[in-house]
Amino acid sequence: MGGNLTGVRAKIDRAIEHKAALGAAIDEWLSRKPYRFQEHADAETGWFTLTFRELEAPPLRLGAIFGDFVNNLESALDILISDLVRASGGKPSSGNYFPVVTIPDRWDHARSDKLKGVPDVRADKIKAVQPFHDGSMAYRHPLSVLHLANKINKHTVLTPTVVSSFEWEPTFELNRNAEVGDQIAHDLGGALPPPAGAVFIDGRIWVRMRAISPRNDLRITGIRGGIPAILGVGFDLGIEMEGSPFPDLLAFVVGVVDEFEEVLSS
Repeated sequence: MGGNLTGVRAKIDRAIEHKAALGAAIDEWLSRKPYRFQEHADAETGWFTLTFRELEAPPLRLGAIFGDFVNNLESALDILISDLVRASGGKPSSGNYFPVVTIPDRWDHARSDKLKGVPDVRADKIKAVQPFHDGSMAYRHPLSVLHLANKINKHTVLTPTVVSSFEWEPTFELNRNAEVGDQIAHDLGGALPPPAGAVFIDGRIWVRMRAISPRNDLRITGIRGGIPAILGVGFDLGIEMEGSPFPDLLAFVVGVVDEFEEVLSS
């Protein structure tokens, strides 16, 4: 029997359900305000710091759902390869699965080993979405991230420990009324907002600020309003994202599968 996308789409649909469940579970956890920011004003230096404090660790359930999400996505790609073999009249083996190649010189081996039974015209489409096309940034490619996440998931339960997004609109409390020429400076060693991928660590200084004024007498004494206004969290895979957002793994897999819709339509 020829291959089709029925199984692949079933895995993707389940991943979509897991993504929705994960978002709801993270929102529920954040609604309990599981962290706080400790304020400290240093009268001598003029620096005002916010330090992250964890009050409730992320539930392991969050990591379990995330693990199911990435597992279904990678499984969808592997099933796709089996379906491509069947569509060509072959019989897939346990060695058939979607390759993840980060170095160009390794593609030929992956093509002959993992894609045995897949015609060249279809293997070329798989080659086109390989991480090695991104050069030194191959490790940040969605396929690399997906493969790493699922690999880690098989050996541990990942929990949200990094910033995925952060929006903050503070209102400062000052020791006197602000005047023309007054401003707030931020420590160059800090980040406001913190970049995507910054790891939550209890006791870490989130940001350091100092009031600057022509009279040199202005001080920050506190902050009013939400801290933060909006906080998004993600999973630490040990990848240096350098401020880049976490890749949309679901969109990537759907895009790859869609390339074979005409060939493998049921």
